Amino acid sequence: MADLHGELVALSCKYENLQNGWKSQQENMGQMQAELFTVRSLVQQQSQFCASLGAVMGNLIWKASRLPPVIDMLLSGNKVADFLAIVHGSLISFMETYDSSMPSQYANESQFILSMCGIVTNIAATSAGRQFLVTNSNGRELLEQFNRILPVIPVPSGNCLKRLLLMALYNTSINHDGLKFLQQQADLLSALAHDLQTDTTYEMKLMQLRLLQSLTCDIPNGTVLQDILKYVPLDMIQATTKCSQPEMKNVVQEILNNIKKAQHVYETKCCHSDLWQARTKCSRGCGGDSSFGGTGMNSKAASCQESSNARFGPGCSNISYMKHPA
Repeated sequence: MADLHGELVALSCKYENLQNGWKSQQENMGQMQAELFTVRSLVQQQSQFCASLGAVMGNLIWKASRLPPVIDMLLSGNKVADFLAIVHGSLISFMETYDSSMPSQYANESQFILSMCGIVTNIAATSAGRQFLVTNSNGRELLEQFNRILPVIPVPSGNCLKRLLLMALYNTSINHDGLKFLQQQADLLSALAHDLQTDTTYEMKLMQLRLLQSLTCDIPNGTVLQDILKYVPLDMIQATTKCSQPEMKNVVQEILNNIKKAQHVYETKCCHSDLWQARTKCSRGCGGDSSFGGTGMNSKAASCQESSNARFGPGCSNISYMKHPA
């Protein structure tokens, strides 16, 4: 009996100790939860402050960047590449957060990302800025990211962002190296094809067609021509001529003319190549008799080259869409 009483007392002591420990842990958990709530509140306040700060500072720099001397000053430093990397990362994070619907364009988050992209657009509005974008690795990666997200930007809530990206890409296409770079981007051609079929607003369609007009202005070879027609077929382009707006009709006609000229140039070159191979084969088999008139053929090729240079000379597109926030 005494042994049972001793065990009961020992168990009671253990129970009291465990209960006291549990109460102590509950108090600690309560304190930790209160601290966690405080930290969360501070983080939220800090996040709101950073978003507000980013929106304000971004808009100030955006407005300042409409002046070419400001762009030149920015490019003279060594932080533009870092800035482009920040824009790249911020844009990815923004799209992951708002993939289905974007906040109001007046929200701090929207103002921040719009100002960042607006600055890039204004950088691309200067010749030195365009050259920097296409020769710097961070700039090229950012342009590639622009191409990838164009078709996934939600509409109509993301139209402001899409407009800025189209402006930046158009400005970049004015640069010779920029044009060559963009012409090789399958994502861009695919995005233009997608948006031409899905966007319903006149303004967005016109901007997409202007970019396509710039991309077709100086087609360097038959491969690029084939890629353009692969992603943006002629029937898709011709379908937009049904629009009643004369400005859009003119842009579409310019695109069709550019493609037609390129087809003529590269089909002619292909015919000349086949003719030269046939002439060489015959020359070897017939003792070197120039039966096809090499001089005349070479003159044709030369005249085609001159015609090509005349058609696709530099300066086909020299408009910078945007120099300040809308």
